[in-house]
Amino acid sequence: MNEIIRMNENTWRIEDGMVRMFLLTGTKEALLVDSGVSASNAKEIAESITDLPVKLINTHADRDHIAGNNAFEFVYMGAKETALYRANGGSGTVVPVQQGDIIDLGDRPLEIIDLPGHTPGSIAILDVKNRVLIGGDSIQDGRIFMFGEHRNLSDYITSLVKLSAYEGRFDTVYASHSSVEVAPDIIPKLIAGAKQILAGEATGEEIDMFGNSVLLYQFDFAGFLCPKISYETLFAYVKDALAAYDHHGGVSKNRIKYSRFEHTERVYRWAMILSEDFTDKIDMEALRIATIFHDIGYSSNKENMHSHAADGAVLCREYLDSIGYPEEKAEFICDLIARHSDKEELHREDAPLELVLLMEADLFDDTGAHGIVMDAWIQATKEDVSFESILEHIKKFSWKQMQVNPMRTEKARRIWEEKKELTNKFVESLSVDLYGESL
Repeated sequence: MNEIIRMNENTWRIEDGMVRMFLLTGTKEALLVDSGVSASNAKEIAESITDLPVKLINTHADRDHIAGNNAFEFVYMGAKETALYRANGGSGTVVPVQQGDIIDLGDRPLEIIDLPGHTPGSIAILDVKNRVLIGGDSIQDGRIFMFGEHRNLSDYITSLVKLSAYEGRFDTVYASHSSVEVAPDIIPKLIAGAKQILAGEATGEEIDMFGNSVLLYQFDFAGFLCPKISYETLFAYVKDALAAYDHHGGVSKNRIKYSRFEHTERVYRWAMILSEDFTDKIDMEALRIATIFHDIGYSSNKENMHSHAADGAVLCREYLDSIGYPEEKAEFICDLIARHSDKEELHREDAPLELVLLMEADLFDDTGAHGIVMDAWIQATKEDVSFESILEHIKKFSWKQMQVNPMRTEKARRIWEEKKELTNKFVESLSVDLYGESL
């Protein structure tokens, strides 16, 4: 039995177990917002409340919001939500809506706001005159589902940030789950919490959700249910994969024992430093995973290591598929890995920012002080080693490399110049020590 509660003169909420619907009436029409998880008779329920013709809109197309859709001639939903709707068994005609569209029920205009993240085509509905925002699942104080094929936490953050443009236009938010109403000040809290998750600064508790092992990040204002991705586990997997290669030393680093896994750890640290200014503009999880896996291709132990990027993409995809990672995100991550060794990609206009940051981080390793030490180490393995030969080797490689700044982002360019200055000063100082004159 569905519970019907009148909220004001022209608004009702209809409780359907763990989810709720809203019925809004104007002077000419009524609009049902979502059709529940078990309410196949949602249209009949709405028509028992009002004599106005009832239309339907879905905030998104998860199964717990579309149970009664089939009784309607058509359904409004986000323009990018149709594929998920069909995948979840939705039928009938879909009338797509998008940012800025107005549905007027008769002296009750409703403005559509695109809110992708929880699903690709999630929307919010601004009840303009009543100063109410209907936020679907995206804005609530319960548990927000962010695991599964179609979720994207980065998009979710971007969507909520864009809601700042509507600040002052609504006084309350109607939610589909948990508390019926939440205050608008929950939105910046949700943004902050989601950013903490992406930055690896929040701790998740592993729980079972419908047979899926997921991580619950519980804050005092809401919770996020996210895919179980442990970066420590990913590092351990890559370390094990590279163990044989690292035991024998990297052939590309001459005769020194060069650890690809230790290189990976350093590149990861650089990637985190460089991404600090872009956490709300990029998919941090994708960058983290791509960086951890970017050189796993060396574990194939092929004679031609130029294929390590392509091989790494294949190995990463195999791993992500094995843990049920979302296909679309896995494809993006593996594309980053496959392209990262082609340094021409760095300055291509269409290069995703995640790829730029990965490539910049990769280039930073073995430069500056670290590059100087490595050059000295390589030269020291030769029989005719001398201070002079070490200096010449450093000039030929580390010093020469640092003279042209290949970086693209502002922070990376600045750090490169700092490393260049250090390298130049070292070479100049050693030249004075050995020859009595600078370079």
